[in-house]
Amino acid sequence: MQKRVIRRGVTRRDVLRGASGLVAAPFFSACGRSETPAGAVDPVGRQPSPDLPNPFVHGVASGDPLSDRVILWTRTTPPAAMTVPIIWQMAVDPDFVDVVAQGELTTDTTRDYTAKVDVTGLAADTTYFYRFLALGHASPVGRTKPGADHGFRLCEERVFGLQFLEVYVGG
Repeated sequence: MQKRVIRRGVTRRDVLRGASGLVAAPFFSACGRSETPAGAVDPVGRQPSPDLPNPFVHGVASGDPLSDRVILWTRTTPPAAMTVPIIWQMAVDPDFVDVVAQGELTTDTTRDYTAKVDVTGLAADTTYFYRFLALGHASPVGRTKPGADHGFRLCEERVFGLQFLEVYVGG
């Protein structure tokens, strides 16, 4: 006896799975995007070190934008357990000719080699480019934009939630 398979076409479950990606995409669009490959930019006059591997294998990210500030993040992967000095830079151009903010910090095993910076004093609704420099290498260049200045604070915290309800009876 031969088994027959009946296909019903696209189900409601298929539509919800496809729509969830479209709905969630705008919430992740503010994350940092790579403009140049890691190590391709000469970090402030230093060539990438041939002795040490590029520590920026996890990329960069930005988030929590307010009208005058944004948080920058990266994670380094050093070749051995060590304290890693990191320089961060923010500029209005992707070539970092006009650097508007910069600073230094260190990270180590107690922070899982992550670096987080709250950059303040930024102009509202302006596109900025940022990068991190460590161990003779430059991270990928990220792009971010603080929120628009409405003249008043809408709320201190923003919470986004998505909820999908599904009826199991009938698919």
